[in-house]
Amino acid sequence: MLDGARRLGRRSGSYQSSWDSRLDCPLVSRYPERLDGSGCYACAAPTLGVEQGVRLFEPEYVEQKLRERDEYLRRVPFPFPPQEPHSWVALTEERRELWLSASCACHFAATAMQVPRPRPGRTVYLDGRLIDSTSGFLCALGEAVNGPGGYFGLSLLAFEDCIYGGFGLDRGSEIVWQHSDRSRGNLGTEELIRYYELLDAVWDLPDDRDALAERIARARSERWTLFDTIVELVEPSASCKLVLR
Repeated sequence: MLDGARRLGRRSGSYQSSWDSRLDCPLVSRYPERLDGSGCYACAAPTLGVEQGVRLFEPEYVEQKLRERDEYLRRVPFPFPPQEPHSWVALTEERRELWLSASCACHFAATAMQVPRPRPGRTVYLDGRLIDSTSGFLCALGEAVNGPGGYFGLSLLAFEDCIYGGFGLDRGSEIVWQHSDRSRGNLGTEELIRYYELLDAVWDLPDDRDALAERIARARSERWTLFDTIVELVEPSASCKLVLR
């Protein structure tokens, strides 16, 4: 079996939470050597330093994130942020992608203005009855962690970053996946292959395309599923653990 990182095209390596005292950036960086006094090279977020425990970002960076948020909110054909939970459920796949992009833009606009403090030891409940696809998993989990319209990754690559801290779940937290058997049935091998094919459409390098073709072939031969991939990604070194119910 491929390990979780390689299934998604990640390089292998150890992770550290973004709330490590050396890595207090709103995005997770697994590479401490990419940090210096001016900001984080991993997320290109220029900083002015720390005042009263809050990291301050350059005004230009904050303005950029606010513009990106406003642009997404102009584009979405539905009210956002939503006032009620589960508003994403009836959306088409195309509109869920817009939902996830708007959620991401709102999250990073907010964290550019003020990085949220860690929230260790939380327990969140993920309703597996709502999850019918990759987008359904990401929308449902973002909502479970951060409320209606909340962000916890707009792809599995981003989800892989979020589980290592700094996005609403930090050290000692737990995701209780209720009705997980229902989700397992919807997040099968074909859904994993569909996700890889979506990656193939946006990755331009031939080497990446060859690697994705290999992963698709292995998913078919081993009957590896998207559900298996998600479970494997939440490794013991993550900030949170996953409990299947």
